[in-house]
Amino acid sequence: MNRKYIFPLCLVLLLALAGCSKRPHSTDALQEGARQLGYEEILVLLTDKSLHIVNWDKSVEADVSFAGSGKLSGENNVGEKTDGRWKVEKDNTLCIRYDQWAERSMQCYAVYEKDEGFQMFRADGGLESTFTVTGGGETRFSGVGLGQSMPGSSKAEESDSAPVRSQVIPDTNAASSAAATETKSDSWWKFNLFGKDAPEEGPAAADYVAPPPALSREMTHLLDEKECVHCDLTGQNLRNASLKSADLEEANLAGADLTGAFLPNANLKRAKLAGAKLSAANLEGADLTDADLSGANLEGANLEDAALEGANLSRARLVDAVLVGAVLKNADLAQANLHWANLTKADLSGASLKGSYLVKTLFFKADLTNADLTDAVIQRTNFDSVQGYTPPAESDSGKKEEKKDKLFGLF
Repeated sequence: MNRKYIFPLCLVLLLALAGCSKRPHSTDALQEGARQLGYEEILVLLTDKSLHIVNWDKSVEADVSFAGSGKLSGENNVGEKTDGRWKVEKDNTLCIRYDQWAERSMQCYAVYEKDEGFQMFRADGGLESTFTVTGGGETRFSGVGLGQSMPGSSKAEESDSAPVRSQVIPDTNAASSAAATETKSDSWWKFNLFGKDAPEEGPAAADYVAPPPALSREMTHLLDEKECVHCDLTGQNLRNASLKSADLEEANLAGADLTGAFLPNANLKRAKLAGAKLSAANLEGADLTDADLSGANLEGANLEDAALEGANLSRARLVDAVLVGAVLKNADLAQANLHWANLTKADLSGASLKGSYLVKTLFFKADLTNADLTDAVIQRTNFDSVQGYTPPAESDSGKKEEKKDKLFGLF
């Protein structure tokens, strides 16, 4: 072959190879009919499921299990194992952190459904990986093609990797044992082994000790691991629970009993705590951004330096609550009871305090810029050095009442 043709031919081959290895883009996927999944769809798709994930260039494959608690565990095709964390953000992205693989930091991806599988795209639009759902419960998606299990992976191995928690008492066991007791009792009476005059009811109620109630999987994981992202803990008993720095982002704790709970620096972003009991709870430095605390009982709670921006505290009971340095920007405190509450240096800019009860409330050096105090009950409230708000003039009746208290204090 003539030498003058060798270089152009090599160049064409190199360009062809480069084109074959070009990383696909999300715009390509959309043009091919792919559809981006939303927040709820991603949660349903991954929660308590196993995925077979293939890197975009097919260099690495892995089977990864996504627990509903936000934990994950996986094994790749060369036998390397990892654990880590996952969550779904409100911007419809799936965020994953592998503790033993890759960059070991939380990376977020857009998820697209295409044909019978799914694709994960990075923030720059480049394809990160493809995956199919291979197990972990019933799902509307069928795992085919890339969803074949890797050599060495099995259901037995998955079950072995799950932690065994002996304190969980399944409801089915309790029900079966109760049924067995009832059947046995009936058989004794049927055979007249206790005589004709024996009563027809079973053993005395005082002799029967009911088994302890079963702990839900979410409760067990929370108490063991101090984290339960997206968990349903509605109405659970967590009185005096020690949950320092616990991760409860977007957890549902509506109506839960957290009286006296120890929750400093806990992550409760967007958590549902409507009607929850949090009296005397320690929430110092906790992140309650956009949390729903409507109607919650926070009497005597410690919320010093807590982040409550955008939180819903309407009708909440905050009597004697400590909110020193708390951030309550744009929070809803309408009709909240803040009797004796300490909001020294708190940031309440843009907050709604409509119809709230502010008797003897301390706002020393607080920021009330653009705060709405319409129809608030204001009596003996301390507005010393407050920013962005001009307190109303104290009425004569209020002055007389204060003088009366001082006179009675002498006795």
